[in-house]
Amino acid sequence: MKDLLETAISVTAAIARGKADKLGKPWIMHSMRVMSNLSLKTSDPIILSAGCMHDLVEDFPEAISFKALLDMGFPVRLINVLWHLTHHDGYSYPRYIEQVVSDKIACFVKEEDVRENMRRMVDYQTTEPATYDRLKAKYEKAFRLLVVLNDSTSYDEACRDSFEFIYELPFSLRRPPAFKA
Repeated sequence: MKDLLETAISVTAAIARGKADKLGKPWIMHSMRVMSNLSLKTSDPIILSAGCMHDLVEDFPEAISFKALLDMGFPVRLINVLWHLTHHDGYSYPRYIEQVVSDKIACFVKEEDVRENMRRMVDYQTTEPATYDRLKAKYEKAFRLLVVLNDSTSYDEACRDSFEFIYELPFSLRRPPAFKA
């Protein structure tokens, strides 16, 4: 494939065209932010393409499959990373994180995905408190599991580190003071 990253961006944009995320914002923006954040750490086209495409098969299974990506000429290594990043039906969240961690590139991309989701928690301050609390807990747990499973760091260290990471963010992830419907 001549320019892997350019093709990954084009395919992602074509599939996500006109689609919105849970907050009504363009679906592709999250993928672009993950890819952009990864580009500050690496120039590897497999990693950057995985950042761009990390939610594609999971969120649009009717529009794209791993086989279709292979048929388009995407490298097997990228497809393997995307498979590890996809939360497959029937997998618990901890089992899914174990799957992610079994591939180093997938783990690297997922860590940035979780960081970006944690940064976006400010966008969820207008949602119901239960939704906000559920997502906050999910992202904190994912971050801790990634650190523990990928680093051999103790769970206590991971909890402390993720807590410190949260407070390094430019806003507070504590539940907003009031919910306005």
